[in-house]
Amino acid sequence: MSGYLILTMDDCKWCDKVKDALDEAGKDWVALNINDHPEVFRVMQAIGAKTVPQVLKIIGGFEATVGDLG
Repeated sequence: MSGYLILTMDDCKWCDKVKDALDEAGKDWVALNINDHPEVFRVMQAIGAKTVPQVLKIIGGFEATVGDLG
């Protein structure tokens, strides 16, 4: 499993652009909108993010993580 998690919000042109770029690259992604899921804002604070979009790479569990390390 590998993909991307996009932390986004309403009316964000940069969020739309990053989604388009990932689509063009054939990458899987899912978006969490902080307007719909305000608890996601706590995740942003935890990683030190102050703006959207924030794009996080999803690797998976232990085996996928070790495999991703090369």
